[in-house]
Amino acid sequence: MKFLKIRRLYLPAISILAIVFTLIVMQAISTYRNIDRERRHLEEFLQRRGDSLLHTIDAMIQTGEIKLESLGPLFQHVVEEHDIAYIGLIDEKRRVTAHASQIGTDIMDKDDYSDSFEGERGITRVQRLTGGQEVYELLRFFTTAGQRRVDSLKAPDPKSRYTLILGIWMTEYEKARREDLRHALTMGGILLVLGSAAIYFIFFVQSYYLVEKTLDEMKSYTENVVENMPNGLISVDGEGKIVSINRNASELLELKGRRIRGVSFDQVIGRDIFDLRETLELGREVIEREVLCRTTGGKVVPVGISATPLRDADGKSVGAVTILRDLREIRELQEKVRRSERLASLGRLASGIAHEIRNPLSSIKGFAQYFQGKLKPASQDKDYADIMIREVERLDRVIAG
Repeated sequence: MKFLKIRRLYLPAISILAIVFTLIVMQAISTYRNIDRERRHLEEFLQRRGDSLLHTIDAMIQTGEIKLESLGPLFQHVVEEHDIAYIGLIDEKRRVTAHASQIGTDIMDKDDYSDSFEGERGITRVQRLTGGQEVYELLRFFTTAGQRRVDSLKAPDPKSRYTLILGIWMTEYEKARREDLRHALTMGGILLVLGSAAIYFIFFVQSYYLVEKTLDEMKSYTENVVENMPNGLISVDGEGKIVSINRNASELLELKGRRIRGVSFDQVIGRDIFDLRETLELGREVIEREVLCRTTGGKVVPVGISATPLRDADGKSVGAVTILRDLREIRELQEKVRRSERLASLGRLASGIAHEIRNPLSSIKGFAQYFQGKLKPASQDKDYADIMIREVERLDRVIAG
């Protein structure tokens, strides 16, 4: 049962944690998909752009609009005017015939192009540079048309293959990815804060509910104890006005059915009977002072009154509590004790009197028996002696009984 109560107590918090965790996971998945989708779109865009630029350069070479010795300045212009990391041309003997680069090191001197000349259409890939930057690299294979010859020392041979290499910065993708990550972290933080706030609010509400429930139970228990205590109880405020009164006090003073809260204590008990000011103003405790209270029905009831001051946290008197004890039963018991004591005294007196009476009766009986033995049997004196003995015995039986 206790486990079920604890489970019900923490179930809302666990539910919110599960929801927040689910939302964070969904946000992470959504961010990952967004980043992957943006990467694919950017790669498609960069591929189209790079293919367009490389095919344009190839067309210029094929038609003779640009000579080989002019490729270097053209490449440098392309690198300076566009977000190009590097561009170069490699002949079929894998020699760099022209290149331009924004990178400090010569990117075209790398050996990882040695296995990149297979295939018909070319290669696209993402390269990570030494500094951590990423470039989208395109390798496109072209073949000279063979209709016109160019300088054999600087131009590709007729119908010979050559490779154009182009590296495009992926800074936009990096910015978008950082922005998405920042947004995901922000949303995750917001969800975490909201979840924490919700959990705190739930615990706060539950704590408030538990405290309120505990206070209600304590209040109900206290009221039940006060209402059913064997003595009467009246509490008053600092001005001597009644704040609460229990059932026994109402029955004792015959106040049942009357609105007594807010009435002055002196109007109920009477200042001439019991002055509560010494408790309220002087803070003195009164222990069991016996008084005679007159009820609303006109009865005079012996009551024992005790008064104790009520104080706040600063020790200042804010009221008093009075305990009323019905002394009628005690008075009746006291009267019975006094009556018993009187009867016991009378018994002791009667016992003493009986003892004093029986002593002379014994003497009288003895003398009557003595004279009975001396007198003649049929004489009148002997009859008188018999009567005396019988009467003495009867009187002795009366005293003994």
